[in-house]
Amino acid sequence: MRHVIRPGPANEVRQCVSCRQAALICIRDWQHRLIGVDLPTWTLDYECQACGVKITLLPQNKIRAERLIAYLLIPAIFPSLYFFASARRKARAWTDNPVVPGASQPNRRVFPAAQMLDQPYRDPHARVCACRGAAQCTAIAQKRLGSMSIGSRYEYQCRQCTKAFAVHDDGALIFSFVLASALCAVSALIILKPPGSAVGAEQSNRWFGVALLVFAAIGYVSFAFRIRARLAFPKLK
Repeated sequence: MRHVIRPGPANEVRQCVSCRQAALICIRDWQHRLIGVDLPTWTLDYECQACGVKITLLPQNKIRAERLIAYLLIPAIFPSLYFFASARRKARAWTDNPVVPGASQPNRRVFPAAQMLDQPYRDPHARVCACRGAAQCTAIAQKRLGSMSIGSRYEYQCRQCTKAFAVHDDGALIFSFVLASALCAVSALIILKPPGSAVGAEQSNRWFGVALLVFAAIGYVSFAFRIRARLAFPKLK
């Protein structure tokens, strides 16, 4: 998902489920992207300006899709229950924090992310370009595995030479390293002790292990390039 400057409900105020105050406002919008194409769906991050509670509103069509999957998996019982529970939890984030019509904007505890992006020298993620100019954060792509964030990719553009580059956060680095290590371990196990008792099964499974090893190598190379980008473009002090 990609952070885009304030296309969401900037003036919408919701009632906080925790403190019951009309102080829940949208502080960040995430536009969904599929294979590099921006989709007309958004994930909205809200924060209560009274008690500090944070909630995330996921797209309604994603909730409906989970319910559909749950109905289709009813014969399997447990997977169906999981998707029903997941859809209900995401839907309650909408219903438990309703919009308060006509509510005035509360005093802000935090600045909207887009406002920070308009001020690169105040942006904590601003970095130094290779030309030594200040590079402004223009977008944030958040990677998710289900509803769990597995890291973010920060896109930058230098104000001096207009060079564009990207830097990954700690979560993305850790996930890529752990994933590559897991693939490496599984592939080594399959190559050394290939499963299968049918004729030729061990040999074909061994080749599958080799393919996994190639993907693990690609993962390590990607991890190395991400580390190199962090070092090449340090944070602006």
